[in-house]
Amino acid sequence: PAIEGAVHIPTELLRSSATNPRKSFPAADIEDLAQSLKTHGQLQPILARPIAGAKAGEPLFEIVAGERRWRAARQAGLVSVMAIVRELTDFDVLEIQIIENLKRSDLSVLEEAEGYRQLLRKPDGLHGYASADELAARIGKSRSYVFQRLKLLDLAAPGRDALADGRLSFSIALLIARLPAADQGKATERILTGWGGEPMSFRDASQYIQRDFMLSLDKAAFR
Repeated sequence: PAIEGAVHIPTELLRSSATNPRKSFPAADIEDLAQSLKTHGQLQPILARPIAGAKAGEPLFEIVAGERRWRAARQAGLVSVMAIVRELTDFDVLEIQIIENLKRSDLSVLEEAEGYRQLLRKPDGLHGYASADELAARIGKSRSYVFQRLKLLDLAAPGRDALADGRLSFSIALLIARLPAADQGKATERILTGWGGEPMSFRDASQYIQRDFMLSLDKAAFR
């Protein structure tokens, strides 16, 4: 069935967006959506924008929102998808992608945090929000909510990996992110090992970090 305002675009003329904060597309989810498209058709259009300077034989449109539907359509063997096409700036695209993905519960906290960072204005940039406070107001989140997620971007690789695969909780990862990068690997390993092989609770992790790292930093400050 036709969708008002949408046009049919061949799937091969679309490409994914490098700024999409969602990097993970589980195969099972795409397969489920592909089966739904076969059974019920496409009920919601994707959003796309023209690619400036695209040449013949190359994709002509960039997907702004709806990459999962596009991937599922290709898997379902559909030759085209319905899309709303708009002229959008790079910052417009990024903001739409962040807000669209915030509506979904399966966006990882690190993907969310990276998206927030991209929405902040660079020191030499003209686009973006001047502060995390402005960003929080725009997306309808509290100041602390946004600041905590941005802080997670200070996590070193061991902490990021453990958070991503569920071995670290958000609250404990945030404790580790507040440490100097040089201390984070040791803290992560010790917290995951815990007592007798069991990972530390938030309370134990907090006490361990305060005792073994924060007190040392406080003493060093007075040398």
